[in-house]
Amino acid sequence: MSILIILLIVISITFALSIVYFIGYNTLSIIRIKMETANEVINKSLKDKQNLMNDLYTIIKKKLKKKDSNQTSL
Repeated sequence: MSILIILLIVISITFALSIVYFIGYNTLSIIRIKMETANEVINKSLKDKQNLMNDLYTIIKKKLKKKDSNQTSL
């Protein structure tokens, strides 16, 4: 009888540990997916800002060249 109780306790502990493991694994998977999504949003935002800065640089460079050419012609 005592062997049956010990076996039941071992099975219960194994079952409880497996439930805790799967809950932890699922939680970590959800956190990983959220982090990847946030990383994609950040990368897109940085890429948009980089494109904007490149456009501004080009516009400013053209304006400065135009200003320099106007000053040299005077």
